Amino acid sequence: MVPEKEEFVRILSLRLRVVVFIVGLAVMAVELTAVRLLAPHFGTSLFVWTNVIAVVLVALAAGYGLGGRWADRLPVEDVPTALYRCVFGAGLWIVLLPAAIDPLTAAARFLQPGGSVVIPSLFVAAFLFGAPVFAAGLVTPLAARSAVRDAAHVGRPLGGLFVLSTLGSLAGTFLPVFATIPYAGVRATFWIVGGLMLVAGAAGGRRRFLVLALVLALIAWSEHQRTKNASVLWEGDSVYQHLRVFQNFDGSRFLQVNEGRGMQSYFRPDTVWTGYYWDTAAIPPRLQPGGRNYLFLGLGGGTAARIVHESFPDVSLDGVEIDPKMVEAGRRFFGLEAAPVAVSIADARVFLEATEKVYDYVMLDVYRDNRSIPAHLATREFFELVRNRLTPKGILLMNVSTAEKGRELLGLIRNTLASVFPKVYQLQGPAGAVLLFGFREEPSTVPSGMAPVIYDATGETATDDRSRAEILAAQAVQ
Repeated sequence: MVPEKEEFVRILSLRLRVVVFIVGLAVMAVELTAVRLLAPHFGTSLFVWTNVIAVVLVALAAGYGLGGRWADRLPVEDVPTALYRCVFGAGLWIVLLPAAIDPLTAAARFLQPGGSVVIPSLFVAAFLFGAPVFAAGLVTPLAARSAVRDAAHVGRPLGGLFVLSTLGSLAGTFLPVFATIPYAGVRATFWIVGGLMLVAGAAGGRRRFLVLALVLALIAWSEHQRTKNASVLWEGDSVYQHLRVFQNFDGSRFLQVNEGRGMQSYFRPDTVWTGYYWDTAAIPPRLQPGGRNYLFLGLGGGTAARIVHESFPDVSLDGVEIDPKMVEAGRRFFGLEAAPVAVSIADARVFLEATEKVYDYVMLDVYRDNRSIPAHLATREFFELVRNRLTPKGILLMNVSTAEKGRELLGLIRNTLASVFPKVYQLQGPAGAVLLFGFREEPSTVPSGMAPVIYDATGETATDDRSRAEILAAQAVQ
């Protein structure tokens, strides 16, 4: 090989390695961040994750298959140009896709109204993420064609490409979760990832560099023009969800996550009482007076904790919340600082497994996307764990608010709870909320509004091994 051609191959090989690494990073980063982009509209349920993963796998498979045929048909000297164009096109799509989420979501809701997330989220995911992932899939066979120069030595260059692609995917796994989403946001994550692909794909094309400059200028202008709704006091992304704090005209505030169903915390400047289900947090100490320790599983912004502290200032308060951003919002906007709560950032079940402390009262108010209680927090094994962390006269208060069509889900949770606690009662709370009370022993007094729940040994219960809770939650909003 002549020296000039050897130098060309060396430079191409270096560029190729960088491009393959960036494409691997982008595919994984897009897949992880995609759910967060969809979360304000569809939540982050198992169904949304399944749709995103399915779209990515189908798009990659299509890209690999068609890319292989295309690579064989192209003259070898044209392969690098085609590869860079694919990378550039994918990057351009990724950079622009955050702007398309709102109109696409509106179209999806129009096609299937009624609150279902399964089909609409699949439609939006396919349109937004299918094309760039397909283009990324084309890159792999094109890169293989460029890397293989000798038919007798195929394994080593291909193995090297797959190593780089996998290392890129590893970087793309950690980058959005630990860096860009918490500190820059979801939209900025797509801009960063898409920008990397634009830069990588712009090699050798002046027009592509011009397009890159125009796109960056457009993003800068659109962000300058973008304004928040006047009622939004704060908005941010955490590792778990998208959060927004709103303020009403009367000075009250409420917290919403993801698609904005319901409220996760509520604050009134003149009183701790809300008129919503949080007020029922004060019931357990009245049913069994003299308790000293109260545990909140799903502390949120601390609304219920403030109510208990106001009513029973001598009761010690512990709160468990999985999302530190939720606690930050509580301290900034919902008066959590005024309640002496010992806060633990943890999953509710992990916390209970680790602690040896016992409580007189436990309030369980844990929802994912305000649609359903996480499956592992509504099983017989979990309720047994809660029971074992209660004193002999301890009480569990559980918020099981669900849609009218979610009565089967409510029945499953009621029967599961009644299979563990000897005495269970149901209370219809404020604003349509449904509250379940589990007692380790018969309470001395029961308010007239409480209806006993009788365990049905022939009925369905949820276990760690088998639970239909998430399926029933999805059916409740169909």
